Amino acid sequence: MLSPKLKNFSILIACTLLVTGMSSCRKNEMAGPGYINIRGGVSTRTFFGSTNFNDTSNRAKILDFITLPGQNENSTPYIDDELYSHKIGHEVEDIASDWTWSLSGTTYFWTNTGSHRFISWLTYDAALDLTTNSFFGSAPVLDTPTHKVLSIPSKTFNADTPQFDFIYSDASVRSMDDEFKNYSSVLLAYKHLFTAFSIGIRNWTPTPVVIKSFQLKNMPDTKSGVTVTYKTAQEGGSVSNAIDVTGTSGNTGNLFFSKNDYNTTLNNGQAIVDLFNSSNTYVTNYMMWPLRSEEIYDANSTTDENGRIVASADAPQMVITYNISGTDITRNIPFPEMAWEAGKKYHFELQFVQKEIRLQFETLPWDYVAFDLTYGEDAIQGEELSFDDQTCYLESDSLRVTYNGTNILASFAITSPINSTWIISMKGDVDYFRLRFHENSSYYRAFYSEDDPNPTVQTLSGVTRADIEGGRVWFEIVPLTSLSRSIDQKIVLDFMVRSSAGRMVDANSEFNPDSYKIILPKE
Repeated sequence: MLSPKLKNFSILIACTLLVTGMSSCRKNEMAGPGYINIRGGVSTRTFFGSTNFNDTSNRAKILDFITLPGQNENSTPYIDDELYSHKIGHEVEDIASDWTWSLSGTTYFWTNTGSHRFISWLTYDAALDLTTNSFFGSAPVLDTPTHKVLSIPSKTFNADTPQFDFIYSDASVRSMDDEFKNYSSVLLAYKHLFTAFSIGIRNWTPTPVVIKSFQLKNMPDTKSGVTVTYKTAQEGGSVSNAIDVTGTSGNTGNLFFSKNDYNTTLNNGQAIVDLFNSSNTYVTNYMMWPLRSEEIYDANSTTDENGRIVASADAPQMVITYNISGTDITRNIPFPEMAWEAGKKYHFELQFVQKEIRLQFETLPWDYVAFDLTYGEDAIQGEELSFDDQTCYLESDSLRVTYNGTNILASFAITSPINSTWIISMKGDVDYFRLRFHENSSYYRAFYSEDDPNPTVQTLSGVTRADIEGGRVWFEIVPLTSLSRSIDQKIVLDFMVRSSAGRMVDANSEFNPDSYKIILPKE
């Protein structure tokens, strides 16, 4: 059954500014028939990290340049202010959250004639200042006299850089000279300055592969002199190309990411979905400047004695060391010839096939275009999580599962989507618990021989097999009773499903809707 959370869910990175038309009298000749009362809302994250667009302390700069009849556009903006959010959490579909207009407390009125040109960009992301030395080093600057080109300072990215995006709107023009004046709405569609990418690895061979280390080298991680240009519809702006981003390439030779202690064994079908953070069961995306294909592609790559492509020394590349059949192998793998566009996410997956590595990638939308995520063939079906009450104290009314001296036995069933991978991880006091397959289950015996180790891990995963006991997977929650504890230690299981196309889907509403707490009592 398709999750209610996924039905008709729209991803929007657009902020609808709602204007309440109210009669008002002012002696100021600029004042029109109503004041501009702005609220805004979006229904998804606009950047990565722990926040979304509506979290407390987020702020957006709003500028409104007016052109009166017979005059050029004013050099001083009529509105030069910030609106800010005071709502915590995600959006409820079709319900806008309140943004306070304005930070200065000033009231702005529509003019009787002329036209308004609104532009905007994000200035704070959950209290991280995106305009000063805590992010860019200096404030973005809007040019004079046209007020159409926003200059963005240089920025160097790596795995330690705060992963916040800089978003900005298109230019929205409202003419007050139209026959039918409309004071009800102004649409500002926000767009991403950066691109984002993630990398995973999967073993499709029957031979186990031990992942040892992974690096990203020579990434084009800096740009300087970057500008965004605001275009109105009359100037060729549209929903898809309202703003141009240009810039020059920066540093190569830097080490973007490095991890030397994976020591993770991948059996057939198993994967590390996120090489940047292998303890997670969801994909971590890292920010990067938009890149032209010639900035990321290695035109000087070579081949080794086995005909395998090898990245040249200075080219952007993935460096992976792994062990297969007792032999350590290091590969320097270039990126494919493709541009990395602003507002797009790119997921790369290194795949072991017949003891060789191939690279697959997909482009995921991350821009402000609205579309429905119905998931169609990727609908998740199965049975909810259940517990064996002989292995725990099970309190269904209070949704508590308490350790009673033995490993806690649990199961769930997944029958679709086919060719997908299910993933279970933990949230909470994860240092006090581990997960493992139940060795007597049909699912475990179908994939592992009696001689294979049954690892005790923080993340458990496997392929979807509806033909094995109706897709049922039995597993154990292993409390680490050897650790001292002065308070109860608690976790909640987190379920994800990765489709054959690589799409990660939250599966808690199917398998763990009650969010049972698993408790290891204090000593």
